Amino acid sequence: MKISALEQAIGRLHLCRRALDNLEDTNRSMKTAIAHMAVFHTHWLDFLVQWKGTYMKVQQAAKDTPQEIQWFGDLNNERRSDHLLRWLYEARNDGEHGGNPSVKHSADTYRLVGPGPDGPTELSIRVAAGGGFEAVSSDGRIFPNAMVFEPGALAVQEVTERDRNRKVPPPASHLGKPIDPKPLTCAQLGYHWIAEVVQIANAMSRP
Repeated sequence: MKISALEQAIGRLHLCRRALDNLEDTNRSMKTAIAHMAVFHTHWLDFLVQWKGTYMKVQQAAKDTPQEIQWFGDLNNERRSDHLLRWLYEARNDGEHGGNPSVKHSADTYRLVGPGPDGPTELSIRVAAGGGFEAVSSDGRIFPNAMVFEPGALAVQEVTERDRNRKVPPPASHLGKPIDPKPLTCAQLGYHWIAEVVQIANAMSRP
């Protein structure tokens, strides 16, 4: 392994983990719907950039021996054929190079839920009397500290393969198992895969 490139891959993986942590934190809570979406998209693009950057650094590192070259060749075939991995790889290009957003809200309006006495209560956003925004239920109750996006409201979208200009649909499976194509699920599974790749590359670099 080319040690400098491998060290850069490890550094990128740390940044990828940080982006995933930020996504998970943002998915849990927010102050306003608009702020939530803006922050979520920022962390989402950061995750895609760091995920692909980690992969590319491993590619640069795995060139010292025939064994490494063969290993990465097999890995690249898996990346191209796996629904999730292919989508993540191309989603980064769409986000960075002006394509359509790879994640969109699945409804025309922001859907919020808050804790109610009988379970989750659907909320709507309105301008507060003192300025800013507040969440209110259909019966007029205000939820100042319980504005949480419903995770099901976010969905990954079709992206475009940059090299061949082909459409890549939202991933339906990963490693032969069906998945729910939600952004956080895709990010968590994608991180697990790339972290294992770096672990294997690091082990191969040792005498």
